Amino acid sequence: MNKTKTTAALAHEEANGLLARLEVEEIAYAELLQLALNQNRYLRLQDVANLETNAEQWRERMPAAEAARKDRETFLLDLGKRHGIAPDKLRMSSLARSTRGVTGRELRQCLRTWELTTGDLMRQNSLNGMLARFCLGLVDEEANILCRGMTGNDGCYNATGGEHKGACVGVIQRQA
Repeated sequence: MNKTKTTAALAHEEANGLLARLEVEEIAYAELLQLALNQNRYLRLQDVANLETNAEQWRERMPAAEAARKDRETFLLDLGKRHGIAPDKLRMSSLARSTRGVTGRELRQCLRTWELTTGDLMRQNSLNGMLARFCLGLVDEEANILCRGMTGNDGCYNATGGEHKGACVGVIQRQA
């Protein structure tokens, strides 16, 4: 029977390499999290100009976050190969727990921060998606109401030339 390793104690240099990559990735995700929080605020305020700026900032920062994730994943897979750990058994948490000393503590703390940040980012993106769908639903309903008023059979005016009571009329007026 072939037994595969599931963990290994990392050497100081290996742990520092993983730690450095996790820190870079966590910082990139923290920036995206802040943008996601801003996006939520702009959605609630219906602030289209800031939503567009926020989307541009997101597009600017995503490549760095993706590059940091890929770099960390590649480094992690390389660690697994060097220590004989199969990719499906390779876990950062196991490596961090098995690494001793100050470097191990720093790695575990950084991993906790990374996990919190990535979890918060996923939750905020999900909330923003629900809010965006809700906003689009409101816009769709308002457009349908306007369309019914513009094309309805009720007519816009009564026999004396006044507006029908409670009817949607075909003139859009801006009110203070």
